[in-house]
Amino acid sequence: MSAVGSQTANHPESVRAMALALDWAWEMLPASIERNDATRRHMAMVILDRFLNGEQDPEKLSDLALVEIGLTKRGSIGSDELDGLS
Repeated sequence: MSAVGSQTANHPESVRAMALALDWAWEMLPASIERNDATRRHMAMVILDRFLNGEQDPEKLSDLALVEIGLTKRGSIGSDELDGLS
């Protein structure tokens, strides 16, 4: 895989950062979003893509995954969900 800084996506620290980001994003999903394998896989792919493009901060990665599925950043989820989510 491509290197980002001095780490690659399969480096143990990188894997931990991406796993943490996915766990945080998953915990922040509101009840209106179906929690299934497809949703989790989509969020994981967003996190991996953003990581490979240079973002290594787990909090930012989780925010990006939430935004990708149509939610606002953490802290405002719930009251500021976008219309039309299924």
